[in-house]
Amino acid sequence: MIYIFVDRDGTLNRDLGYYGGDDNWADNLEFHGGVIDGLRLLGGRDEIKIHIASNQSGVAIGYFSEGRAREITEYIMKITREAGGRIDGYELSFHVPLFGYVIRRALEGRLSLSNVDWKYVKLRTPRRKPDIGMMKNVVEADGNKIGNSVIYMIGDLKQDIEMGINAGGKSVLVLNGSNDKEKGKVEKLMNKPKLKGRIQIVENFLEAAKWILDDLYS
Repeated sequence: MIYIFVDRDGTLNRDLGYYGGDDNWADNLEFHGGVIDGLRLLGGRDEIKIHIASNQSGVAIGYFSEGRAREITEYIMKITREAGGRIDGYELSFHVPLFGYVIRRALEGRLSLSNVDWKYVKLRTPRRKPDIGMMKNVVEADGNKIGNSVIYMIGDLKQDIEMGINAGGKSVLVLNGSNDKEKGKVEKLMNKPKLKGRIQIVENFLEAAKWILDDLYS
């Protein structure tokens, strides 16, 4: 089975910073260029399954609820379907690591501990990117194993790219006009000999879709 995992905010839709914190989130939804066309292209292959895999740390720090995060994701899937594209499902990670996220951001002055919903704070967060827990959930629900599946990841951050690599797959970084720093980080990864040919950087989502199909079928 072929699985293509796609990040949400910053990859499919414009990342407005903890998107969903406002009640008028639907009015502010804007897809990046090439997304719908890319999802139409990928969705035309029955042997490919397409799933969103998204860290939604805003739940843990009080910006919005789990329900809101799911509502937005399902709305994105609905709009995609109505436009002739396809997304088969989604996995969201709400938990954040205590030291790597909460304590670090608090010390940097970027997070007030009074806003933290502590039930979402863990020492280990195996579902959170760049770990592969969300991917494993999808693949194993189909009765398959990560090691026996073809995996691709499309995203706008280094952690997205690392997730695909950590699953033994390939990853595509999509440029969105505001992720130049992430591009630099990913270029360093590309220079590692063991990752040669497993990472691609493209201008938009449609180019990501085309690259994946060429890699699969050319």
